[in-house]
Amino acid sequence: MKTRPPTSYNIASHIFRVLLNEIEFHKRSERYLTKEETKALCRYYSNWIRRSEYCEHYFAQRIKKVVEILINSNTQLSVLDCGCGFGSESIAFGLLGAKVVGVDASTERVNVALKRLRYYREYYKKVDVSFENMNILDYACDELFDVAYAKEFITHVCPLSKFLEVVVKALKDGGYFILGDASPFNPIVYYNAWKTHKASLYTTVIDPKTGKNIPYAVERLIPSSYLKSLLQAYNFEILSEKFFGVPYVASSLIPVIGLIEDKFNLPFLALYEIVARKKHI
Repeated sequence: MKTRPPTSYNIASHIFRVLLNEIEFHKRSERYLTKEETKALCRYYSNWIRRSEYCEHYFAQRIKKVVEILINSNTQLSVLDCGCGFGSESIAFGLLGAKVVGVDASTERVNVALKRLRYYREYYKKVDVSFENMNILDYACDELFDVAYAKEFITHVCPLSKFLEVVVKALKDGGYFILGDASPFNPIVYYNAWKTHKASLYTTVIDPKTGKNIPYAVERLIPSSYLKSLLQAYNFEILSEKFFGVPYVASSLIPVIGLIEDKFNLPFLALYEIVARKKHI
């Protein structure tokens, strides 16, 4: 009997377990990260550690489209990871053979991401990933990318219009822009954002290159419908829109939840993903 090839979801799930094993390694050893850096990494990924099966499902849901594009290509593709944070998605795409540039304004997170790369280069040899510690709005690339990826970054980047200009310039004609974020139509997401906004909707962070304050949006929820209209105005064709994400459920229910998410496109789910393609000029 012929075995079915693994799906992009299966591959993404496997990579999640690889990443989680790496985080567990740092908890036991200071070979690559200091204790403080490991604490910061574990704080950020605390849900991964406590609710691994649940988080594995949503990690796979978030990156499976990029995985699909990468594994169906006969050549090495390049990926721009916007707001890469500690670098997990950048590393994931690198493990699949992509040439990846991750960009983030947080010096702490980029430094940890660079040290994490040493682990993967030792155990997996060639991982073509680099990280830039800078404001994405100032990013200018030497070579154009096949894919731009932004996971839960739209809620923070400010101004959004300038970010879209950067992505348009960075992508090849026909290149993919895959972005996922929190949906304002989900009552739990909306309530949590409202609580956060009591303090302020906008704040500032330090630009690592200039030392100046740059604007930073705090959980500024943007409806996918508005985002799609913006993308179309910036010369993108919308290929798909998908909703997924429920509050924590027992691991035994995850396959059922996955089936529901794949079959029904329900706007009140917690997250959305838009897949767009830059039109040929």
